[in-house]
Amino acid sequence: MSRSTVASLVVVISAAVLLLHPMAQAATRSSTIVLKSEKITLPFGQLQFPGKGPGAAIANTHCAMCHSRGFIDTQPPLSHAAWKAEVQKMMSALGCPLKPDQTADLINFLYDYNHRPKQGAPGQ
Repeated sequence: MSRSTVASLVVVISAAVLLLHPMAQAATRSSTIVLKSEKITLPFGQLQFPGKGPGAAIANTHCAMCHSRGFIDTQPPLSHAAWKAEVQKMMSALGCPLKPDQTADLINFLYDYNHRPKQGAPGQ
């Protein structure tokens, strides 16, 4: 780069700084951000899965740490293989601390829970 090009760039950059700096200060003064705390109430929904067996206990311990029961309630009827894939994904990709010896009980519980008659369904 030649000296004249460098000198021209210095002049242009200096002019830009001089022109923009007062505008930047004015913009900062006129757009003050005010933070205000708000209290909101979130619906709790159904926190616990029903049942006393090991699968319900595992679901309440491990699934409910990230998912609401309503999230599981809205899943389509999945096969055992699909629930196994979901559980494996939660463990391997998303860090669920489920122990390998707990997976069968959880998969069976999720399958049975997912295929239970829904409240308010026709014929109930």
